[in-house]
Amino acid sequence: MVKGNYPEEKADSGSTAGVIAMAEQRRTWKSGNFVIVLLFVGPGVLLFLQHHGYLSQGVTTEVATATTQPLVVPDFSLLDVEGNRQRLSTLRGRVVLLNFWATWCPPCRTEIPSLEALYQAYHDQGLEILAVASDRQGAQVVVPFVTQYRLSFPVLLDPSGTVTRLYGVTSLPTMYLLDREGHLVRVTVGGRDWTQANARELIVPLLNKREPRSHETTEDAVPSSARSAESATQLP
Repeated sequence: MVKGNYPEEKADSGSTAGVIAMAEQRRTWKSGNFVIVLLFVGPGVLLFLQHHGYLSQGVTTEVATATTQPLVVPDFSLLDVEGNRQRLSTLRGRVVLLNFWATWCPPCRTEIPSLEALYQAYHDQGLEILAVASDRQGAQVVVPFVTQYRLSFPVLLDPSGTVTRLYGVTSLPTMYLLDREGHLVRVTVGGRDWTQANARELIVPLLNKREPRSHETTEDAVPSSARSAESATQLP
C-alpha cells in the first residue's frame, strides 16, 4: 500500500507515531475471510498494522482497547463545512463515531447514507458522528457532497491530512468508535451498512451504558457486513 503524502503539520495533541505494545493477537477463519482481532495499549495502531502487512486484500481488521488500559484518543479541532470549529473533547459524555473518509472514495460514498440514517435514529440518545474529510480540495468538493446527501452530522475539513495522519489512517473509510468517557472501543477499516442490526449492535450497548465499562472484543463481535477489506480504499 501507498501511504498518504501530506505536508507535515502539528495537531493539538502531537504525533502518535511510535512503537505499539500489543496485548493480544488472535486469528480466526470466518465466512471464508481471514478476520484479525487485535487488542492494543497504544495509539497509531493502523500505522502498525500497515507496516506489518495486515491491511491487505481479503483481510478485515477489527481493533479494540485492552481490558486493563482504556485508551483516550488524541484531541483535535477542525473547521466544519459551515466554518465552525469543532473539537473532539467537547463531546465527552456522548458516544462518538469518528469517520475518516473522502468524497472520491467509493466505499465511503456507499456508506454515507447509512451513517446519516444511524445519526437520525440515535442522535437524541447520545450518538455523535464526526466525519473527517481528507479531500485536498477541501470545502470546494466536500460542501456539494454534503448538500447532495443532505448530511446533518458535522463534516470536518482536513485537506492537509493533519488529523488523518495523527490517527494513523491509511485506508478509507476508517472508523474510530469512542464510548461516553472518550475511550477508544473499536477501530474498523472498510465500509459497512449501518442500517443492519449487526452493525448497530456496536452502538446501542454504548448508548445504554452510562458508567465506565471494561472493553473487550471477541470474534463474534465482528459484523459480517464489515468483513471485506475490498470495501476500503487506500489513500493516494
